[in-house]
Amino acid sequence: MPTRKQESLFRQTLARLIILPGGLILLAAALLASLVFNLLGVIEWGQQSYQILSQTRTCEKFIIDMETGLRGYLLNKDGLYLAPYYAALPKVKPALDELQEMTKDRPDQVRHIQAIRADWEEWTALAQLRIQHLTVAVDKNESLAGKQIMDKIRRHFGEFVQVEEALRQQRVQTVTMMKDRLIYGGGSIALILAVLMTFYITTELRHLVGDYKTALMEAHLRNIELTEQKEWFRITLSSIGDAVIVTDHLGQITFMNPEAQRMTGWKNEEAMSKPLKSIFRIINENTRVIVEDPVERVLRENKVVGLANHTVLIAKNGTEWPIEDSAAPIHDQYQRITGIVLVFHDASALRQAHRTLQEYSKDLASQVEERTSSLRRAMEEMEAFSYTVSHDLRSPLRAMQGYAQALLEDYSSKLDESGVLYLNRINSAAQRLDKLIQDLLAYTRLSRDRDELVSVNLNSLVREMLSQYPQFQPPRVSITIAGTLLPVFAREATLTQILSNLFDNAIKFIDPGVQPQVVISTEEINGRIRIKVRDNGIGIAPENRERIFKIFEQVHNPKLYGGTGIGLAIVKRAVENLGGHIGLESELGNGSVFWIDLRKG
Repeated sequence: MPTRKQESLFRQTLARLIILPGGLILLAAALLASLVFNLLGVIEWGQQSYQILSQTRTCEKFIIDMETGLRGYLLNKDGLYLAPYYAALPKVKPALDELQEMTKDRPDQVRHIQAIRADWEEWTALAQLRIQHLTVAVDKNESLAGKQIMDKIRRHFGEFVQVEEALRQQRVQTVTMMKDRLIYGGGSIALILAVLMTFYITTELRHLVGDYKTALMEAHLRNIELTEQKEWFRITLSSIGDAVIVTDHLGQITFMNPEAQRMTGWKNEEAMSKPLKSIFRIINENTRVIVEDPVERVLRENKVVGLANHTVLIAKNGTEWPIEDSAAPIHDQYQRITGIVLVFHDASALRQAHRTLQEYSKDLASQVEERTSSLRRAMEEMEAFSYTVSHDLRSPLRAMQGYAQALLEDYSSKLDESGVLYLNRINSAAQRLDKLIQDLLAYTRLSRDRDELVSVNLNSLVREMLSQYPQFQPPRVSITIAGTLLPVFAREATLTQILSNLFDNAIKFIDPGVQPQVVISTEEINGRIRIKVRDNGIGIAPENRERIFKIFEQVHNPKLYGGTGIGLAIVKRAVENLGGHIGLESELGNGSVFWIDLRKG
């Protein structure tokens, strides 16, 4: 089969064989047409001379008829002889006008016609006088004048005819010369064209024959190569583990590999040229409904198609094979479908594994649901327990605080310095334990907080906190709002707890004698709002930045700064409960910046 390059060269050679000779023929035809047009023009000129001479004779005949009629009348004195005179009288002027129109491009001939017209008019005037005064004696000079005028008319006609005849002879010679030129020139052009075309066509045909032989040889080699490839593909398709069936564009089987023969129960020779649907019979495993022929789908959609799940192949002997398959179109170089290839395999093991997996998934889902319910019950019981324990713990703590405070107020004068110190320690320890219990309750409460998030006006919330909480007011602390704080999606109570804990930490972790300076600001980053709380506190070492968010982790001396180790754990859990993230930037001795990312409100 010739390649695209060979086809292109072959077409180019054929084009040269047609276009160049055709061009030469058109050129020769144009030259011959030019000669013919020139010859026709010269012939037309010659015919014009004949027409002018004929018109001249007509004009001269009319004037002679008038002269003849007048003479007959003068000799015989009979009005019947004037019939030629009066018949020709109205025709002379139109005839002379037509003759002048025919020679208007030649001034010398026009002058002759004008002279004839003037002499004729003068002669006609004399003739009219003679006719009117026939009985009066004719003056000899008057008769001689009429003859002289007629002689001038004849002379002018003779000169006009002589000039026109000379021009006619010249044009006849020109026509003869153009005929000779056309004959000899056309013959020469035809001869030269025949020689050139013969040489050119012979050369191109020689090239064409050479190209054709080369193309035949390459096509032969290509056919051998295609035969080898076809055999290689046949061996390859016969060797693979999947079943393969190939059809033509009509859906008739052209090849089946051994695996396809085994699963369908048909031999390759038996199935050859049979419609695919008569060999490859497939149904739905669950509904037993016949599945659409994949070949028909490929021909309709012109793309790779796959079988639906739960497809079963029914073999020739009735055996049912669960299968998975796909069918794809085979295109030629012009993207036309020339066949369909169908690949399928036995899916029995896969179907069994799928069923086992489904059963396992059901068991697993049941176990997960059961354990989730158990975990939910355990969490509810633990929350109830934590509330009970917290309540039961806080009652004796409050009693301890009350008794210790009563002893200090009522019996401090009766106690020595050590007794007062011990009572103060009891009171402080009870307060710390009560604060720890409250923080634990707050931490536990966050897990049950599932209210819907709403848009919170952060600017108004912070200003309200600063106005209502004395611990966040000067001179204890200076809290500055940088600009207008952007709104966020949150729960107001949770956000208040987060900011309150961060402000408390900024006030608590400060060098002695230094007023806490806190700045809160917001900025938008990638569609989210980042809240920043900057302080001038003691800072946090890099290795402790993860620890401080863990419950009961205290990286600073609790005797100096107090605290329960739960505050930042509460903040982190609350932020995550709002769908946000928390982080910090800090160096020891240079303060800290805690940031929180929340959805834009």
